[in-house]
Amino acid sequence: MKRMMKRLLPVLMAIAPLTICAQKVYELKDISGKVQVNVIVNDKNVEYSVLHDNDVMVAPSPIFMKLTDGTAFGLNPKVKKISRRSVNETIYPPIYKKKSIKDQFNELTIDFKGGYSLVFRAYEDGAAYRFVSELKKPFMVESEQASFCFPNDPKVFVASPKGRMNEGKKDPFYSSFQNTYLETALSAWDKEQIAFLPVLVEGKNGKKICITEADLMNYPGMYVKHGEHGYSLDGIFAAYPKTIVDEVRGLKGVVKSREPYIARVETQHFPGVSWSLPRMMQNCFVMIWYINWLLRHNLQIFLGLNRVKWLGTGGTTGISTTWISAQVSTMRLINTILTLPRNSVSNM
Repeated sequence: MKRMMKRLLPVLMAIAPLTICAQKVYELKDISGKVQVNVIVNDKNVEYSVLHDNDVMVAPSPIFMKLTDGTAFGLNPKVKKISRRSVNETIYPPIYKKKSIKDQFNELTIDFKGGYSLVFRAYEDGAAYRFVSELKKPFMVESEQASFCFPNDPKVFVASPKGRMNEGKKDPFYSSFQNTYLETALSAWDKEQIAFLPVLVEGKNGKKICITEADLMNYPGMYVKHGEHGYSLDGIFAAYPKTIVDEVRGLKGVVKSREPYIARVETQHFPGVSWSLPRMMQNCFVMIWYINWLLRHNLQIFLGLNRVKWLGTGGTTGISTTWISAQVSTMRLINTILTLPRNSVSNM
């Protein structure tokens, strides 16, 4: 028995380094060094985490995307190339409350075998990631796993869509998406409910994490529900419309049936799934909307004034419909909202 143990020990010691080497962690920090994104790539999947001043805001969370032909972005990943860049420029939005917006971030792009990439950005007030495809043929996205895991049972601020009856059953996606926000512990939130974005989560040391998205093009907006593991939220997406019926004298279309996939990509180059963004802030609850829109502008692809001609025309229904279609492109935003004094609100 002793001889067997002596033989097994070197074998186990030889296997251990291989196990460790199978996982690679890529670190990305914003220019100030306060916001840190860790991207963990192993033989099974890709996970990310977000820290602010060493406080874990988002614990390691898996992300991947499945196509209808069996292809999977983010599962069994094989890294091909790593690239980084820093950006410090100014955005001049055609329509906004400010004349200019400072756009400053560090970016990490991981190219994988199989024709796809993951792009991560670290801003001083948030972090974001998105999938990008280089497939040279049309494809359909069957599902996406967007996870936000937390180190404990946090307080959340969530608003659920008031679904309406559609084809004999309540449809949560058939809604005006107007509701009051519920303040509750994540564990106490109704597991049958979903929430539309943005969602606010209370993190460590009073910091708040805002989850939202920006730059959606030909991709469904994300909702969140209870995650499958621990204290977490998972993204949920409405399936692609199959049958749409006009109602209210043609002012709105109601989806009566859906395809078995969430997105259809006809173009050769898939610009990416929406930027997913968590944000952190402390002692400045009312500032979340101001900061959030700034970061959304930073991540939005400006399409030119010809794409916003609707601004001077139409009624409320027409405007909101065009706005939604103009914004549809995908980047998940993990917004880390920084500490700001309350009196700074009046100064902006």
